[in-house]
Amino acid sequence: MNLTGMNVEDIVPIIEKEQPQVVGISTGTPTFPNGVRIADLIKAVHPQTYIVFGGIHATSLPNEALINPSIDIVCRGEGELVIADLYEALILSKKPLAEVPGISFKIDDQVIHNPPREYITNLDEIPFPARHLLSLSKYSQRGAMVTSRGCPARCIFCSCGAFAGRTIRTRSPENVIAEIRVMHETYGITQFQFHDDTFTMFPDRAIEVCKLLIKENKGWEFGCQSRVTQITQELADILYAAGCRAIQFGVESGNPYVLRSIRKGITLEKVEEAVKAVRKAGIPHITCGFMVAHPEDTKETIKDTVNFAKKLIGLGATSCPMSIFTPYPGTDIFNNPEKYGIKILSRDWEKYTFSRAHIETKNLTQREIHELYVEGLIQILEAQGNKPFQKTS
Repeated sequence: MNLTGMNVEDIVPIIEKEQPQVVGISTGTPTFPNGVRIADLIKAVHPQTYIVFGGIHATSLPNEALINPSIDIVCRGEGELVIADLYEALILSKKPLAEVPGISFKIDDQVIHNPPREYITNLDEIPFPARHLLSLSKYSQRGAMVTSRGCPARCIFCSCGAFAGRTIRTRSPENVIAEIRVMHETYGITQFQFHDDTFTMFPDRAIEVCKLLIKENKGWEFGCQSRVTQITQELADILYAAGCRAIQFGVESGNPYVLRSIRKGITLEKVEEAVKAVRKAGIPHITCGFMVAHPEDTKETIKDTVNFAKKLIGLGATSCPMSIFTPYPGTDIFNNPEKYGIKILSRDWEKYTFSRAHIETKNLTQREIHELYVEGLIQILEAQGNKPFQKTS
């Protein structure tokens, strides 16, 4: 089923016509409630359809997901191999659900958690996405791809390691280029985004990918996420030569103590060096992301963050977006808020969008967090040359 551009209610006639045996729904945290609404509609029209939920939210909270009567199965973690097993179990009846690793499901009112599935080690074995099943004209003309999975970092606010594992698994540079060729030759795509959590985690591999892009000589352009500790002038230069025109760094705070408290593993000095290096290389779009309301943040440390963001803009960063620290399911701070001295005030998942305060800390109330966020955001927008929005009471 291709549901591109439809409203939730528009799926009803499609379900009535197709009567699918299985429907898979993948969501993040803020989109989870809408996913449940879709599942409810499907079940109302065709109760026999199995509803399988995947994604980071359901993986982190499978019991909570399965409380919903419309959700039959949760796929925990990577789904490519699970889908094949579920096809055999649900469509071909060749195996029971109990023999499918990596899923949680219900028998009557009891939730069963099967053993976890091992991560896919050879990512080159995964076929390229079936883009022909989508109406690509309704999407951005920038291609999207992931060339690695996993992250060894243990930042308290990030769920990447919990979902994709602490060991980094990478596609070969040749496999990456092969997919880009398909996007270009089949769909005319010349710009793309590497959606790896950290494309440059292994700098030597990133350099090899860049060398192959340069060899192709097609004028392709791309954006990626990097970590400031990995940036050297050599890497920055070859990224630009290969077509990198946008790079994003997660900085998170402008205060050294706060950076240590969230286990970020970077220094302010290294952030400045990285911004200078990519600016010198010629990369035109440099984004440095920040958050406020970390567990150890105070009014003064948030001022440090805002001032540091403005300093980076002066050094050449083109954008310093700021969000509110949010304890997402799957993170250590969500599982153990008391360890960090915070109180989670809301589990209204639809509002977990980085622009609302869902916590109070030992130093800041929910209202103070919101006010400091708005004030800081206005200052940063002004430093970027944007016209700030007006505060409302």
